[in-house]
Amino acid sequence: MGTALQSAAEGGAVSVVPDMEGAFASRKTRDCVEKLGSMGVGTAGGKLSEKCLVVTKDDANVDLYLAGRNLPGLEFNTADRLNLVEVLRADRILVEESALTAINERYG
Repeated sequence: MGTALQSAAEGGAVSVVPDMEGAFASRKTRDCVEKLGSMGVGTAGGKLSEKCLVVTKDDANVDLYLAGRNLPGLEFNTADRLNLVEVLRADRILVEESALTAINERYG
């Protein structure tokens, strides 16, 4: 797992973003696409144009899940449940700052 994450980071696919708690309070898909676009995820026509994995520290951000659950190509996971298939499948990986600490502790 550590090698896959390192390879993705070297390829520019990984972005560390501020914790997103409260950023998706509207729970609207349109707002979710706009916010993810501002974080570097490719968007076109109100949809994501690339597969994106959002890694959070825990399951507390329910608003993020509700806003993005029906977007094709968007996956969510927590740092402690991250799996290799999700990492390899993603074109863009957004990691919350608080999740980065947990990933570094687990995978080095």
